[in-house]
Amino acid sequence: MPKKKFVTIGHITDDLEPKPHLGGSAAYIAVAAKRLGHESHIITKAPGNHSYIESLKKMGITAHLLPTKSNMLTSFKNFYTDQGKRTQIVTSKQEEITVGDIKNIPGGVLENSIIVASPVINEVSLKLLPLLSQYGFLAVTAQGYLRQTDNSGKIHFKPLESSEVFKSAKIIFFSEEDISNAGTEDVNLLESIKNSCQLTVHTEGSNGATVFKKKNPIHTDAFPLRSSETVDLTGAGDCLAAAFLSKWFVGASDIKNVTTFAHLYAANKIMSIQGIGINSIPSLEQFGSFIKDYETRVLEYLKKEGVGLTEIL
Repeated sequence: MPKKKFVTIGHITDDLEPKPHLGGSAAYIAVAAKRLGHESHIITKAPGNHSYIESLKKMGITAHLLPTKSNMLTSFKNFYTDQGKRTQIVTSKQEEITVGDIKNIPGGVLENSIIVASPVINEVSLKLLPLLSQYGFLAVTAQGYLRQTDNSGKIHFKPLESSEVFKSAKIIFFSEEDISNAGTEDVNLLESIKNSCQLTVHTEGSNGATVFKKKNPIHTDAFPLRSSETVDLTGAGDCLAAAFLSKWFVGASDIKNVTTFAHLYAANKIMSIQGIGINSIPSLEQFGSFIKDYETRVLEYLKKEGVGLTEIL
């Protein structure tokens, strides 16, 4: 697989359940990109001596720390029902990443790269997006822009101001979870974004994903998992986004092939064969073993989707 340069921007987080571990959309995407064979960077704000920064470096991720006065990480408690519905509590927040921070990004990091703005709770300023798009191909995982907290720290849906906020992005990733509590007006706004952007990926959990390319919807089912195999859902959407971008940028032009590959990669992560949290993100070698070990089910799934095995490997 040809090597590309990924640069993710957003907070790394301390995910406190079931025990503290490294999290955050930017971290999941950066690690997935590295394990898919690419050069990987993360731009974030965090205490420089935090053990999670060292963990990222050991995984081959180049971490670029922006100046901050805060000595804490953004921290989450994630709780899931048996149906996979998530409740999230934010217990602490790191400083926002603003337009003024762009001067602190080392020269050359952003150039000719796949830049992924991946906030967890509005920390990457929307005003940064047009500036970032001047350096490379900009993708946005919109989840963090659709969140706000109440006084207890519980996350709720946050409306967007207009459909223009993501106009500088080439690809946008939304999830059904992000908009499940949105009002009619908000849903209409999100629909207008889908219809106006070059490429929008709307993930729907176990129901799969619909990709909107030039207003045309292309749906792909998720790889079916048994309830006992659904071990760790946190970061699954980020891994799907990383896999989608990875496959897209190595020259795959068929949406079905790209999305099917991403679904299988996300399923491999959800099953947590390799571990929990960041450790559950598979390498290309581990993904190959997953395909081999579950060959009968994988081939049945691919046949249903009309995709050949060689087209996703």
